[in-house]
Amino acid sequence: MIDYIAAAVGIVIVFIGGVFIFGGMLTNGVANLEQKNSIMQAQSLFDYILLTPGYPSNWGSNSSLTAPKAFGLANAQATQPYTLSQADVMRLLVSSSQFQKNAIQIGGKTYLNLTEGLFSILVPVGKTINYTYVKKVLGIYGSYEFYLSLTPALNVSVHPVSTSQGVKFSVKVTNFFGAPLPLATLTGSLIYLSQTSQGGCPNKNGANCPSLIYYSTATATTNLSGVGILSFNTQVQPQSYALIVQASSSNLIGYGYYSSVTPSHLEAYALLQPGSDNVTLMQHCAVVTTASCGVDYFNVSNLIQNNSGGFSIINLTCTRYWINGGKGVGNVHSNSTCSGLLYNGFLLVSIKQTGNGQQSNTILEIFPLNVAFANLFVNFGLNPVSTHAISVTTLTRVVVISGVSYIATFAYWPDQAQAYGGLS
Repeated sequence: MIDYIAAAVGIVIVFIGGVFIFGGMLTNGVANLEQKNSIMQAQSLFDYILLTPGYPSNWGSNSSLTAPKAFGLANAQATQPYTLSQADVMRLLVSSSQFQKNAIQIGGKTYLNLTEGLFSILVPVGKTINYTYVKKVLGIYGSYEFYLSLTPALNVSVHPVSTSQGVKFSVKVTNFFGAPLPLATLTGSLIYLSQTSQGGCPNKNGANCPSLIYYSTATATTNLSGVGILSFNTQVQPQSYALIVQASSSNLIGYGYYSSVTPSHLEAYALLQPGSDNVTLMQHCAVVTTASCGVDYFNVSNLIQNNSGGFSIINLTCTRYWINGGKGVGNVHSNSTCSGLLYNGFLLVSIKQTGNGQQSNTILEIFPLNVAFANLFVNFGLNPVSTHAISVTTLTRVVVISGVSYIATFAYWPDQAQAYGGLS
């Protein structure tokens, strides 16, 4: 009888142990299934954002549209997948908190000063995209959080090399992870000013005509350290030149720049209006009200890529070819609006200051016309690091913005406690 009881107890113990083991397996199986489902959802949502243009398809450049009814970043006119609309990306850029601290007031309106290294670009506030709203139109509000970042695939750093004959630049190319890239192809375009007028002064300012804008090109290949030297025979003057470098490696394209004029020495700022063919030049005194002002005379051109891989310079038509900030106090001449076919490229401004004891040589200012050419980083959403998120799925894709290669990174995780990221 005792043997039967012992056997029965043993069976019960084995059964209970089996239940615990099976329960653990079931729990792990459910967790693995949830993780796989989360990964599949993240992949689907990430591709949806990168492969669809949203609705309407021109929401990024539509100046009258506050927010899209469907959220997507794809360029509706692109023939290749993972090609993003630079106008959509610009809307994300001005919505990110990294530039909100740079808000300034001009003429009763608020603008964001997108100052990164060499450039200072002003864009109007009011076209920001709300992160919480985006989650709602994506159908994940209250369930998941996400974080989207766009980072240049190539880092191209440019430094001048002193020389008595012409001008040389040392260019270093590294990849997304910072490793040097040997055998990268470099194409440099030296933009410079010349006092020699060919065909007269395009801005009709006569004796006050600034120097005209020209460019020349050179090529090189990087060595094992990822460094190449671009050499030009052109003689340049201080603050009168800039270099644009295109680097290509393994089908990736990146840009680097050097400007002899820093943002703190700009005579004018470029005000870009999303969706418009116009650009407004505003005298620095209208922004920095403590600065001394004279009258700035200028030429302005659009530098665009042509079909042969080089650049073409197109002069723009402006409402006037001089600006006088008057320290920004009720002076309607503090800015000038220029129009033309503003293709993806750069705005070039040849400008000199006269009068009010502010005589200066002509300087060259350069402004990129979109996010990609400015090498700007875009971050949108809720950073998982700052929220100590768990079970984060992270995905990456190579995308193209205006011909420039970017790395898109997408983090996706369950909403643990109604966290509202971005600009709520």
